[in-house]
Amino acid sequence: GDAGNGVPLSVIGAIARASVKLIGLGLSGAVIGAVYWVLPEYHSSVMSGVFAEDDRRDVSEEEKARSVPYYHNFFRIVRLALDTAGPRGIALAAFSYFALVDVVRGAQGEDGFFLVGHHVLSALGLTRVLPEAAAVAWDEAMSMMGAAGSTMECAPIHVLCSFWWEGSTDGAPACAWLGHHILSLLVTCFWGPLMFCYLCENLPGLHYRGFASYMDFWRYANNMIFTVDVCFAACGYLLPDRLVHSHFRSVEPSALGWAVALLCYQPFFHMLTDKYIDYTRNRPWSEWLSSPEHGGPEGMKLKIWGNIILLLQVAFAWCTMSFGVRYSNVSFRGVVTTGPYYFTKHPAYIVKLLAFAMISVPWLDLRGNNGYGRHVRNCCTLLILAFIYRWRATTEEWHLSSMSSEYIAYAAEIDARHSYWLSYLTWSN
Repeated sequence: GDAGNGVPLSVIGAIARASVKLIGLGLSGAVIGAVYWVLPEYHSSVMSGVFAEDDRRDVSEEEKARSVPYYHNFFRIVRLALDTAGPRGIALAAFSYFALVDVVRGAQGEDGFFLVGHHVLSALGLTRVLPEAAAVAWDEAMSMMGAAGSTMECAPIHVLCSFWWEGSTDGAPACAWLGHHILSLLVTCFWGPLMFCYLCENLPGLHYRGFASYMDFWRYANNMIFTVDVCFAACGYLLPDRLVHSHFRSVEPSALGWAVALLCYQPFFHMLTDKYIDYTRNRPWSEWLSSPEHGGPEGMKLKIWGNIILLLQVAFAWCTMSFGVRYSNVSFRGVVTTGPYYFTKHPAYIVKLLAFAMISVPWLDLRGNNGYGRHVRNCCTLLILAFIYRWRATTEEWHLSSMSSEYIAYAAEIDARHSYWLSYLTWSN
């Protein structure tokens, strides 16, 4: 039970694993930072990259001020944390956290970082000089992950790459854990900064300045609802934690699942709607219902229509809040069966598409300059977007059904509930 110096073996194992994980964290962070530095998207301005460094001769000072990189606030927070805590402080905090996770949750906690760190040590030829406790720690981790044998040897890189799209980590070999680790980092590092910047973008709009019209109230309420929504979403992406069971249990293994999810977020959504399925080429709904024939800017039609949109936005935020700190795309972090998910499996997609339709009003040609062609085209492009969301729902169901018997039971219960409601409505009629 002891490692020769009176210290319980589990404590020595946790310290050894935390040390190896710290190396894995350092390498993972370096790779992530390099990717952020290389990709132009993370240096593009709020103006969608209009202002190149060598093409600002005719740009006003106001426009230059608006050309701050969109992800500026996220990287500013990162730099602030690095400057405040320093490398040693961050390393100490990470080491303490890793050790705590291993003590509380066992050797399975955050094994992706452990594998990365061990591969670094193996590549440097340092595994042979590791203390015996580290070898024991590796044996414990591998036995909990279902790997055969108790050797400290690592699989070749080409073998790891051939297995990195493995789905669940339950009983999986080390290569599947490494693939799970990479995909989890992709989820966190793509959606986390995006949601955080959405949040920062919405915060100035929470300053109350009074309402001169109904639309002033609508814009303020709409911004507040989305601020709450992206606050929960940002926390979900940036705070995956095994201690509170919000860790990534599995990540979407299919390219189709990733593709249809990415198409619904910036920068891909902007490229998609701007070039191919722009269903919004219409006058704003508020301008339509503010016209004299519909009652003017304070008319009842405008208020009813706007309030329905707000209720849909509240329902969408409710869907996000139902996940707590487990919200994220293309991943499985536990089954949610309460709130709006009691009624259907994909309430967020339903209310979002309904809101899109009510905001864009695609079935009307509000510009009145293209006969019947424009509104038909707008409806078709919105249907294409609905088709993309349908495929998102389908790939999510495939993924969750392959990972969780609890989700299979939940899906069957929802289907039975829908059949009961449908039969009741049919019988009533």
